[in-house]
Order: sequence, then structure tokens, then C-alpha cells
Amino acid sequence: MAVFAAVSIVWSLLGYSLVFGGSVGGFIGDLSRVGLAGVGEAPNAEYAPKIPEVLFLAFQAAGADGLLLGNPSLLVSELIGIVAVAAYSFAGYYAILKAMGMVTRLRVTPEEESLDSVELGESLDE
Repeated sequence: MAVFAAVSIVWSLLGYSLVFGGSVGGFIGDLSRVGLAGVGEAPNAEYAPKIPEVLFLAFQAAGADGLLLGNPSLLVSELIGIVAVAAYSFAGYYAILKAMGMVTRLRVTPEEESLDSVELGESLDE
């Protein structure tokens, strides 16, 4: 459930803009809708002229009308969204590990490598 929540947040804040924002070279969206900027009750005339854009955002987050439902043209958009979420997740994880590394050790020292000697006062070398 937490993963679904995290993916939904990343999709809403970043992925939607990269997939459905204004075109940059016809391949990827710009960052004009990052953080849901300009997304509201008004319909998006380009993608869904009859439903509120915020509803369209939620519908697309659920994977609606993709490759498996007969619309292969959205495959590239879906892959871009997947790559955006993966890159965002990696960057966040990396930043957290770097911050933790500044505060504490992430690995044991070579002297402490045999945890038996540290925790139990015993050694496997004997």
C-alpha cells in the first residue's frame, strides 16, 4: 500500500508533467505541470476535452487505455512515466544514503568485519 501511495505521489507531482505536459521535441513533456501547476477542474482540450483534467490525471495514473487495452500509442508515454519514477526513486534513495553516510557509518570497519567477534567476543578464525 505504501508503494502505491509513493508511486501515486510521484506520478502526480512529476510523471504527469513529463507525459502530458507541453511537448519538448515531440518526445517528452516539459515541466509546465510539475506539482500539478495549472491542473484543475477545467478540461484539457488536447487530451480529454470533456472531463476535468484532475480526473484525467487520476484515470491515467490507474493505467487506463494503455497498450493492453488496445492503444499502443500510449506505450511511449507510459515508458517515460516509468523511467521518470525510477530515476526519481533512485535519486531520492541515493540522497538519503549520502545523508546517512555523513552522519553515521553505513559499513562496518575491516576490524569489525567479523560481527561474531564484536557481538559475542568469539572469532571464526580459530
